[in-house]
Amino acid sequence: MARATATGLELSFVPSLKQWRKRIDGKTFYLGKGDGIDDSESYGRALAKWRQIQEQGEAKAETQAKVEIAAKAIAAPIVKAKEQSEPQSITALVIDEFLQEQETKFQRGQRMISAPKGTRISSNRLLTVRYHIKSFREVVGSLTWKKDEAFAALLIKTFRNHYESALLKNKISPRYFNDLIGFSRQFVQWAYDNYKLDSLPRNMKALCSKYELQSTAKAMSVEHINTLWKIANSRERLYIALGLNLGYYSSDIATLKSEHVKGDYIIRERNKTGVPSKHKLWDVTKKLL
Repeated sequence: MARATATGLELSFVPSLKQWRKRIDGKTFYLGKGDGIDDSESYGRALAKWRQIQEQGEAKAETQAKVEIAAKAIAAPIVKAKEQSEPQSITALVIDEFLQEQETKFQRGQRMISAPKGTRISSNRLLTVRYHIKSFREVVGSLTWKKDEAFAALLIKTFRNHYESALLKNKISPRYFNDLIGFSRQFVQWAYDNYKLDSLPRNMKALCSKYELQSTAKAMSVEHINTLWKIANSRERLYIALGLNLGYYSSDIATLKSEHVKGDYIIRERNKTGVPSKHKLWDVTKKLL
């Protein structure tokens, strides 16, 4: 296609088409017929048409810009409101997930006696976990969950500071405080094992340090035990024998079943910890059973 240009002319004339033309930004505009580059009358009409196109383009661009600005202005508060309304991942949600896993462990232990160690817990342990979770949620449940080490430390430190203050005011006992701290460590370890935390606190030992407890238990004398044995009935003697022979607590005795007795041994899980145990029975204990 032949292209004729003339110095000073804004438009080009295409002889083969007898058209005035304008090329810009990869686009081609045909602006009307003419008799050649010397046809000033047709050039004037073509130029006027080109000006009109320019004005329309500018007006369109300006309108588009205004629309975009308006859209951004409208969208900004919507996005902000959405961000504010959308629930962030708070610690309470992770706590709920932890509790659900403990509930599942208990159900697994009830239905699958042969479930692997560590995948099941006893009813007493589940009750303890529920109780500690309530305390844990009240103190740190509203925190926004993060996966970094600093947040992991913050969880334990916040929980510790809260209950250490209660301890120093004699509102709770050192033993109960130690149980709570032990739970917080268990929870953080679980979160790390389940990829909810990227790392554990480097000062975990200090954060989870416990108070030394002075035992309030007093050993019973042999004479005292003999006295109790003499006045006890057969059931009471069985309780005494289980306590002495197996080191059983009242909860262990209350949950003892006949299927746990296998020959000269009692084989079962400890009620408190869920840990498998095997104890050899004394002759007197076997007779009382």
